[in-house]
Amino acid sequence: MTEKTEIDSSGTRGFAFDPLLDAQVTINHLTHLLHQQKHFVASDYDDSVVNATPKYWLMKIGVKEAHIKVELNGSNAGFLEIFETPTTTDNGTPVPTINNFRSSLEIATTTVFSDPTVSVDGTRILVSSAGNDSQATRINSLVESQREFILTPSKDYLFKYNPLANQRVSLELMFYELIA
Repeated sequence: MTEKTEIDSSGTRGFAFDPLLDAQVTINHLTHLLHQQKHFVASDYDDSVVNATPKYWLMKIGVKEAHIKVELNGSNAGFLEIFETPTTTDNGTPVPTINNFRSSLEIATTTVFSDPTVSVDGTRILVSSAGNDSQATRINSLVESQREFILTPSKDYLFKYNPLANQRVSLELMFYELIA
């Protein structure tokens, strides 16, 4: 591929253009942030979530905004709620957060925990349901760029999965951090 840069009539540099594809060359913003070493993921799996017993994850946002996308998969029906400023008496078990740029030394300021002890859910900012008695659940903001949440620095967020049957559940929180 030979890439050229289009120049407008004023002589100003325009955009990269691939003449073989007859298309402008673009880089997705998330890919750009991955290459800037600021894209992270925290994932957790529970193989024994009990019917009608909520599964919780706590996300403590650090000193930077966290722009997140959520993917939740369950082996049966359920619904996910996200709450802002919950009250917890114990954070739970730390969930490893990795930088998707594997050789980067950049560390997220945001931390994630599974199974916190929750006394008050907080203010609900989202509820989403999926699946039925014979079909698995998949709640996914990855396929819709409009479903990105920009979470406030130094605030806590609670992810509450309400299973409608015994099941296995996984949660992925993909995020990048920017100074607000």
